[in-house]
Amino acid sequence: MVWVGGHILLNGINDLGWALPHDVVHHMEQAVAGFMPFWSGFFAWLANTFFSAILGFIVGSIVAGIIHLIPKKNH
Repeated sequence: MVWVGGHILLNGINDLGWALPHDVVHHMEQAVAGFMPFWSGFFAWLANTFFSAILGFIVGSIVAGIIHLIPKKNH
């Protein structure tokens, strides 16, 4: 879920006009593919997945931290 959420966020912020994170990941993906003489597509996908997972983890950690700071109501 971290990878999928990160990828959705990465593409979503690109569609909203903030292209820098998506462009950085795309350039890293292309760089990794360029270093691999074989299975370049797989390693490009792996790089994209890795950076998407990092983004998803960071955003998820921030959201979880904020939720834990909200006081709970006692019933």
